[in-house]
Amino acid sequence: MHFSLFSIFTHFATLLCITIPTLILSESKLNLIADQVTISKNNQQVIANGNVQIIAGKRQLFAKKIIYNRNTEQIIVYGPLEILDHNNMRVLAQSAEMSSDLKTILSKEVRALFQDNFQISSKEIHRNPEGITEFKSSMGTSCKICENEAAPPIWNIKSKSILHDKAARSLVFKNAWLELGGIPVFYTPYIKTPEPGITRASGLLTPSLISSDLLGIGIKQPIFFALTENSDLTVSLLKTNETSLIESELRALLPDESLNLKGALEPLLSKEKFKGFIRAEGEKKFSGNVHLDYDVTLLTNKDFLMKYNYGETDSIPNNISLTRFMNYRSEKLQSYYFQSLRTPTAKEPLVLPHLYNQSVSSLADGRVISSKQSSLLGLIEKEKKFLRLNHSIDLSSKKISKKGFIIGTSATLSGSIYNIWEEKNNNSQYVALYPVLSTDLSFPMIKQSPNRKEVIDPRIQLVYSPLTQVSEKTNQDSVQLDFDRTNLFSTNRFPGKDKQESGIWINSSISYLNVFKGNQSFGAEIGQIIRLVEFDQFSPSSILKGRKSDFLLSGFFEYSDLVRLNNSLLMSNELNLRLSETNLSLSHGTSTLSGNLLYSSLAENSKQEAKITELTISGTSQINDNWNSVFDVRHDIANNQTISTSAGLTFENECVDFSLNLSKRFGSSDNLPEDTRFEIKFDLGGFGRKRKSSTSCTKNLSL
Repeated sequence: MHFSLFSIFTHFATLLCITIPTLILSESKLNLIADQVTISKNNQQVIANGNVQIIAGKRQLFAKKIIYNRNTEQIIVYGPLEILDHNNMRVLAQSAEMSSDLKTILSKEVRALFQDNFQISSKEIHRNPEGITEFKSSMGTSCKICENEAAPPIWNIKSKSILHDKAARSLVFKNAWLELGGIPVFYTPYIKTPEPGITRASGLLTPSLISSDLLGIGIKQPIFFALTENSDLTVSLLKTNETSLIESELRALLPDESLNLKGALEPLLSKEKFKGFIRAEGEKKFSGNVHLDYDVTLLTNKDFLMKYNYGETDSIPNNISLTRFMNYRSEKLQSYYFQSLRTPTAKEPLVLPHLYNQSVSSLADGRVISSKQSSLLGLIEKEKKFLRLNHSIDLSSKKISKKGFIIGTSATLSGSIYNIWEEKNNNSQYVALYPVLSTDLSFPMIKQSPNRKEVIDPRIQLVYSPLTQVSEKTNQDSVQLDFDRTNLFSTNRFPGKDKQESGIWINSSISYLNVFKGNQSFGAEIGQIIRLVEFDQFSPSSILKGRKSDFLLSGFFEYSDLVRLNNSLLMSNELNLRLSETNLSLSHGTSTLSGNLLYSSLAENSKQEAKITELTISGTSQINDNWNSVFDVRHDIANNQTISTSAGLTFENECVDFSLNLSKRFGSSDNLPEDTRFEIKFDLGGFGRKRKSSTSCTKNLSL
């Protein structure tokens, strides 16, 4: 093949024009890609045209045309141009001057976009090599704006300058006006916010406006402090025309430890100086499978928590425990103390110590399960001290016969030694021994077809425990008893170890279950206790008094995830309703509705509430992509009085989060003070967590 000298020279010149620019720009560690690259005659300028792309480290430049000056190492860019930074910031402009490493930029009529969410329009932008970018005569918002919409965004900030610190990942607004719907509403000479996309940074959080009968009218301003990567502190200042409150919450989460410290303080001008509470809750894991758990609350008076709505509870639990787990064995050392908030009672005892040990093993080649429990319990009161040492052993076995019968047997022996110190140094000792024998039999019958399965399960349990006469002074943890489907087949319905059901009795039930394809099922169960030998161990009005206990009935119905209904009730032998609780949950799409109906005529009710009939209804609904609503109503049907009600409405899109909450607590048997509370929160999007995206279009902001 023959080549002319002119053809060889032409191909060499073309290759030279392509390779020389790459060599020149490589001195500045740049990579250049373009449709056409030419070099000036003096070899000082590189001109790139068409789909120009420059890559400098983690920065990229896209433009229509660039001119690179080798002497000044400056680039003149003709747009439209786009600069991408590795931290998800985009800069759009028509022209710019910048350094070859893209660290220094000077441009006019610029728009910057952070995290594809917060946008800034500026008349002029200047970035220095230290990573500080200044937007002059700028306006920023996270709201989406469409070309065909003349209305201003929901909110925007107009500022004389905005400084973006890349290293600190922050934005500083100087001489800024906050506009809502285009109307200036707030001015500040200086404000600093985290860079959009930062979800954790120290600073002011969104304030809320509060109106309350108890608190008055005022504002609540939380302040967030990011202490370390694993801990933070939130301090909230609440100031109203009635009172002042300081709230705080310290959170720490480490690989083997967690801590949550909450508190509230009300400064006073009286001799009391202050009212408040502090609560410490956490856990810590040590070597050897040892766990420390604690939950301790200190408060100045009982009314403070209820008055300021820090928890509608009957009592405050305080406990500290050390637990060790081993193979088939656990040990716990615990101390706890309950503070009653509502019921006037004598001073509650301090439980110290409570040492508990449990182990499980198998015997007879696994046919028998052995369970051992040991405990040491101490109660400390002002004029009395109580100490109990208990040990119990349980042997149980279960097998299935060839005919399908499930046969279970168990034998339990529990013994306790008591030492009680009373006033005037009176000391008494007691010993109690409780043997229990039981055997139970069930015969589940199953009918199955391709579309459903039915199960009928009759079950009886025979229990024997002789009567043991022990002084009532020893009974500290078995004052009240309960009867429901969870303890129907229990050998002792007293909750503790200080008392044991006695006599010979039969626990019986029959249950029915029907399961369809498609997550549809319903079932029912009826149970009763029949005593063959009954001792005078229950109160006359107890549901377990007599040869036959009350009937225990329960049922449920479930239809996929749409409907869930369950009910449990107690009915006397004369078919009088004594207790009923019904729960209903409905779900459809993004809406849920749930209700609870409670009826009780038990003797354990207070004299003021001989019968309790209470209805609770709550619901949530996502109205559309932006609107959500919640409500809750609690009503005393027996007294025809509403106990409490609340409702809330929330709007959220890419640029704003607005919530409105209203709650009212009426006078009721809960002994809580009446209160009507109204709270408004307004949060600007674009700062912190990423909001819901919008389907609306985006245009450049007008300056």
